Amino acid sequence: MTLQPKHLTYKQIFNNGAYYTPLFYVEKVWEFIKPYIKENSVILDSACGTGNFFYNKNTLKNKLIGNDIDKKAIELLNINFPFVQTYNKNALKNVSRQQYEIKDTEHLIIIGNPPYNDTTSQNKKKQKKEIIEIDNDIKKRDLGISFLLSYEKLNADVICILHPLSYLIKKINFNSLKEFNKKYKLKDNLIIDSATFFNNSKNSFPIIIGLYVKDKKGMDYDYIFNYEFKTIDGNVFKLSDYEYIGDFIQKYPQAKKEIKKDNIYFYTMRDINALKRNKTFLSENINNAVLVNPNKLDYYIYVDIFKEHIDKIPYYFGNLDIIINNSLFEKYKKYFLYYGINKYPNLKKYFKIRKLKDEKVKEKINEYFNKLLKGHLKMNLIVNKNYILVPIPLTTHTGKIRIKERDNIYGYGNPTKTKSIPFSQKHYVEWQIGFDSKQPNPNIPATFQNYKGERKYLYELSEVLCYLVKNGLVSKNEIVKIREFVKNIKRDNLIERHPDCKILREHPTTEQINGLNFEMLRISYPQLIYKFGIYEVIAEITIKEKQRAVGIQPMLYICFPITLLVNENGDPLNLLNRTAKTKEIAYFKIDNTNKDIILKSFEIFGMLAESHQTDVERILDTIINYC
Repeated sequence: MTLQPKHLTYKQIFNNGAYYTPLFYVEKVWEFIKPYIKENSVILDSACGTGNFFYNKNTLKNKLIGNDIDKKAIELLNINFPFVQTYNKNALKNVSRQQYEIKDTEHLIIIGNPPYNDTTSQNKKKQKKEIIEIDNDIKKRDLGISFLLSYEKLNADVICILHPLSYLIKKINFNSLKEFNKKYKLKDNLIIDSATFFNNSKNSFPIIIGLYVKDKKGMDYDYIFNYEFKTIDGNVFKLSDYEYIGDFIQKYPQAKKEIKKDNIYFYTMRDINALKRNKTFLSENINNAVLVNPNKLDYYIYVDIFKEHIDKIPYYFGNLDIIINNSLFEKYKKYFLYYGINKYPNLKKYFKIRKLKDEKVKEKINEYFNKLLKGHLKMNLIVNKNYILVPIPLTTHTGKIRIKERDNIYGYGNPTKTKSIPFSQKHYVEWQIGFDSKQPNPNIPATFQNYKGERKYLYELSEVLCYLVKNGLVSKNEIVKIREFVKNIKRDNLIERHPDCKILREHPTTEQINGLNFEMLRISYPQLIYKFGIYEVIAEITIKEKQRAVGIQPMLYICFPITLLVNENGDPLNLLNRTAKTKEIAYFKIDNTNKDIILKSFEIFGMLAESHQTDVERILDTIINYC
């Protein structure tokens, strides 16, 4: 459940920064503040919209207060959450506790996802005609920064809100929060992708769920620079992990430029997200042009090539300056320069570079970015109109995708050290495939309600099938047939109930071991193998006892030989007789020739258990209606 602002026009949403919050993120906020809630705590959301942050909180004994400038949103909140004390005020005008009838002695916790919108930005300037009144002492270019300053003005004890990560990591933004930073310290965090806010966020950028607590020392920029940020994907990073291009070159246009025939111009550089949409080298001088110092030309070439590899950069780096490892770049520089001067022949006169093989150059540049990003390489599906590439990490020995070794498809597979043991015909990929996730999917915002009544997002298998439908590789009639097949499976024929799929226990026998008498029994676990009709591509169903409940739990794995893996361009990848490179990623290609793997996997999932049967039906309905 997410109460979307359907009563607002796109213009109103844009002007007010009204992007409503998925419940998964709401739950994270409550998880963060739980240790800080006292008997006398008042919990306020001063820009609450229709009240997502109060969902399922009717049993809480603390006073809950919701405020929003949007009258219709408050009317909806009153209907859905009558236990919340509500106000319809401008949260940025006449800011005080008295505005919400909060006593100075009460412990105040502020939560929410306040609007953020640069009110002076040129972006969609025509749409920004509605002006919100703001107290002079908290008036800033961005509404979100004004909201943070309003919390300081309310003298909040604990604050846990969503806001752009750029407020902290960009010095100019951080400095505009001077009064806030004096009083509060960031204690915990989670970085999420703005694109997960359904269809509203068109340009993805990192958002932080930040927990701030009163602290006498506050925080300075060095604290943020060395702070460990955690992402919803399970990664961590510090700003201090990297060097930045701004430390080596001029990023912004000079006040005065001496115009010469041989001048080299480059478009101004803000951050990685800006680089995605902006040009690099320019053919002429314009307002946003930087005059390139020829002695620093190698770094501008670096930025140009960085742009070509920008799809490898995860969303949470989007507001960083262009990252670089300068000592590593020095080792790979000749490859960057060779690529750059071949792309821009007019730059040849500035360098003396010997002839290199094009394939070697591309390989070495890829190697640089793999080393630069280490564990942060973006691993999304690559979607082409004719195929889909599923990323397969070759050096990860734990997790849902693993490289294993066995003699044949009936043998037991053992994990292998791919960085030290060369690949052979015995190596295969074991993929413990899933079909849903609690985490919002930035690529496909569609949701469904699962067997347990939880809101879930399309993921892995269902995400792949959605793209196959969108690209016309699978018809909706094919989806309907699978849904009908799954729907018509009788309960007693589900694998969890099937008489041939039971776990068998033999009668115990007495055995003496080391002088002690034991009773020994043997337990037999069935394993089902389905052959897809493609060389050694199989589905394995492993049946085990449920860990936290009575009954059996069938687990589905898709297995295929490493000889079927391809590179990021969809071309065959020869891994045999070599070891994996550091953080190397290969891909499994799904197209018209093997799409049956995905379709049959859904049929198999649908017959595993009653819960899977229900979930598969609902996922297929979602794909039919959305994809």
